[in-house]
Amino acid sequence: MKTYKTNIRINVLLALGLIGILASCKPQDFTVPDADQYNKVFMQSAAQSPVAVNVEMEDNWFNIPFGAGFGGVNLPQSDIQVKFKADPALVAAYNLANGTKYPIMPAGSYELSETSVTVKKGSSSSNSISLKVNPSKFTGIIAHLLPISIESVSNGTPINNSLKTTYYLVKGSYSVNPYPRINRATWSIADFSTDENESVTAGGRAIHAIDNKLTTFWASQWRAAKPRPPHHITIDMGGVEKLHGVYIYNRLDASGLPKSNGNPKELTIETSLDGINWTYLQAYSSVPNLVENELWLDVTQEARFFRIRVNQSHADFYGTHITEINAF
Repeated sequence: MKTYKTNIRINVLLALGLIGILASCKPQDFTVPDADQYNKVFMQSAAQSPVAVNVEMEDNWFNIPFGAGFGGVNLPQSDIQVKFKADPALVAAYNLANGTKYPIMPAGSYELSETSVTVKKGSSSSNSISLKVNPSKFTGIIAHLLPISIESVSNGTPINNSLKTTYYLVKGSYSVNPYPRINRATWSIADFSTDENESVTAGGRAIHAIDNKLTTFWASQWRAAKPRPPHHITIDMGGVEKLHGVYIYNRLDASGLPKSNGNPKELTIETSLDGINWTYLQAYSSVPNLVENELWLDVTQEARFFRIRVNQSHADFYGTHITEINAF
């Protein structure tokens, strides 16, 4: 028993002594040799690739803020100037690497509010400047890409090359369509794959797609022949127009609702200046079965002719029909 108590006393004294020794120690500074070699400047926004921004399609300048960051063991010991530049030459490489086809923002549709920022002494981030974008100067509602890169840094501070460039992907959209319907007085049917002559008043003929009557319609053959898609109809507008998109007024049933089968679901729209060389094609999938569909072209086209090709109808019906075709 005596030995046991003695051991307890010894252990307690040792523990108290150790605590006293630790309490008397002062924390030591931790120094990294050549710490400046780890310092780098970068774009914080470059970690997100691309930075997607949606704006209203209007003649207005929208500001997208950005700046620079500083990373390293220690904070900067003096001010650092960081200069930026728009870098459109990088778009082609980005599209190739990512399997995309984004167009470059056109010259005149963007500008930088300033070209440089300052990371202040003792700070890890800079002030902000802006990429200013005017979507009314885009080629259409398609998303446009613009890279912004760090061009140079003062004081010889290295650039983090993996975070050197931010890719801004800006898409404009309309809350309300501002474009009037194109006057159809000079329109005619240039070509069609098939139609059905049900009657002069009821419909079936291709010309009924532009006769301004909701009681008639163009339809693919359904009597002697029942060809399956694709079915197409080509419009000659009689002159060159700036084409932003197409309206398709679908065939309705007796209750005034869109027919459950036959209205276009999967289709393409092509454009041409001469009706021979078709220079633009856009595909539309899962088009809803509405009374009227508003189909925008991603890229506005100068065109005299446009062709609608229906590859699949609702309910996977063999035929298709359209009551009226308009454009804007």
